Amino acid sequence: MGDGLFEIRTMGTDIARGIWVYHKGNTIIMPRVFIKKSQKTPAKKIDLAKKRLAEVLNETGKL
Repeated sequence: MGDGLFEIRTMGTDIARGIWVYHKGNTIIMPRVFIKKSQKTPAKKIDLAKKRLAEVLNETGKL
């Protein structure tokens, strides 16, 4: 996905996806979870994940 972002999925009646990133060793931050309705992850979902990740890092002093 770029910028260190990865996607994880669950399977069931709806396919939930989470966008996540490794941060400082074993810490994982998952700034966005959504129900994916198409093959390609919409750019708006990725952009929102990046925005939320930046907010988390700024508010917590880079963890």
